Amino acid sequence: MHSCVLTELPVELIEEILSWINPSNSIRLARLCSKFAAIVSSSHFANLNLARLGLLKPTATTVTTTKTTTPWISNLNSAWFHWPQNYQEVYCQHILVAPINLHNSTNTNSSIDGIKWTSKSQRGRIPSCLNIITYLKRLDLCFNELAGPIPDTLTELVHLEILYLDHNKLTGTIPANLFSRCPRLRCVRLCDNELEGEIPSNLGDAMCLEYFNVSRNRLTGRIPESVGQLVYLEEFGASSNGLVGEVPLQLLGLEDLKCLYLKNNEGLDYDRIQYVIDKEVHLISLHQTDVKAIADCLPGRVDLHVSR
Repeated sequence: MHSCVLTELPVELIEEILSWINPSNSIRLARLCSKFAAIVSSSHFANLNLARLGLLKPTATTVTTTKTTTPWISNLNSAWFHWPQNYQEVYCQHILVAPINLHNSTNTNSSIDGIKWTSKSQRGRIPSCLNIITYLKRLDLCFNELAGPIPDTLTELVHLEILYLDHNKLTGTIPANLFSRCPRLRCVRLCDNELEGEIPSNLGDAMCLEYFNVSRNRLTGRIPESVGQLVYLEEFGASSNGLVGEVPLQLLGLEDLKCLYLKNNEGLDYDRIQYVIDKEVHLISLHQTDVKAIADCLPGRVDLHVSR
């Protein structure tokens, strides 16, 4: 049926007809005429369309939970990363927020505890609607081909503890408020992407941070001195970027620091590394030339990894 004929039908009937389309084609429909665009861009139509195609029914393998743990999800519909925002939001509400109620949870404010969607060669972008999952603690999307920026809406996940977005093709900057608004972060892996800009100056606001790695990106600027507030930090990685300036004494003075990766930053001054001479730092990764200059200052228990 021609689109001009369809537009003359009642809206309810048009919705019924269009609700059988593949969600990925809704963008094409929106381009045909303004009436179609208004219909397919609504949450009502997205709900109708996904329900009609049976995409709002969690499968038995979707949610993993026990009496002692909160649920996490590892069986997403891969097309979700390509759908329009209204579809992503509806899918998120039904599949990632609602399922806990299927397991007789007594906490009506709960939702999926974590998302693990790794090594899927998944393309698309990180959906900005993830902030709907209020109690999300773990987001693991590593080893995919996700592109575009890290959504600023992730900073609204105040319960987030683990963020693994490494080994993708993410661009843009690290959200400026990520560490100040997500103070429970313990592990952050953003390495092996194409991120630019500086490491946020408020990095130290995430005072529970134990593991931080942004190696092999395109980051510039200095290592923020606020890193000295991370009293539980055990590993800091920022190799193969464009960092400059001195390595902060605040970083080198952290008592729990065990691994430090800083090689391949041409503008970084490594002179202060000898400050760790009395510390239990087990792994320091630097340039070969820098190692020659400071090797005599470091204790035998320190393992120097040299870039070739």
